[in-house]
Amino acid sequence: MRKYGVFIGRFQPFHKGHEEVVQQIIKDGLIPFIIIGSACQSNTDKNPKSFSVRSKIIQDRFPTAIIEPMYDFICDLEWATEVEKVMAEKDCVIYYKRKEEDCTYGDALHYIEHLLPNVPKKIVTTLTKISGTTIREACAGVPIESFSSYLTNGFLTIKDAGGYFYTERKGKDSVAFILRDVTRNDDIYCLINEYKPPIYGYEVTAFGGSLDCDLSLADIVRQEVREEAGYSPISVEYLGKRFVSTQMNQYCHLFIVDVDSSRGFDTDPQCVWEAKSKPIWVSAEAIKTCSDWKSQCILLKVS
Repeated sequence: MRKYGVFIGRFQPFHKGHEEVVQQIIKDGLIPFIIIGSACQSNTDKNPKSFSVRSKIIQDRFPTAIIEPMYDFICDLEWATEVEKVMAEKDCVIYYKRKEEDCTYGDALHYIEHLLPNVPKKIVTTLTKISGTTIREACAGVPIESFSSYLTNGFLTIKDAGGYFYTERKGKDSVAFILRDVTRNDDIYCLINEYKPPIYGYEVTAFGGSLDCDLSLADIVRQEVREEAGYSPISVEYLGKRFVSTQMNQYCHLFIVDVDSSRGFDTDPQCVWEAKSKPIWVSAEAIKTCSDWKSQCILLKVS
């Protein structure tokens, strides 16, 4: 009979600490069996990602892993019964990280140590001392889709400066663009009315993206146009670059993108921040008086 290493968690997001546990399961010769908790929860500060997104992130990293959803229950015993059903007729060992000496009610490990006493277990000591809560707090203001999928391959690194956690991004340079409608002759452009978690408000700004992959600048812009704005780009024009930070030698590359506004399509937001952010068509005069320097620079170059 095949033997399975069971790893239970919400994985919001799936980070390096989680990855080390799964790697240990594989090293021990077991099949990774990942149970994703709070599977019905998404688009909240605590559970920003849906089950399908979390599942894909893990499956992409570990293609041989078996992944099952687990929903929330009011009664803890109901949760334990459901977990036992999922593991039924399988030879399983539960792998987990234990953070505290005493496992008390409210601790996620309460569910494993107290409610599943008869299932074999193995405690894993990981090198990465980080939690999903710390990551979500450290990345406040960064759309979760921008970091969660990449925390296991170096897109963002969580740094610890004497107890203060912050993120260091791999792609320090970026692109910014606004859209122009080829079917209109007036000075109307499309920006994004972006939800900003730190201020819990909105800011009209140029679309943007970081240079975190091997695509060309123009291809990154084309990808962002489809994903953020919901349009197929007709043409992409490079307008030059501007310093964002002289100390870090950080540049932002500026673009104007032509689209047909009558042929837009729905985007697929992957988190609460993206779901609240929407494209908005505004006049050139509105851009001149807004606080976004990137859209103003772009407008100056095309005027």
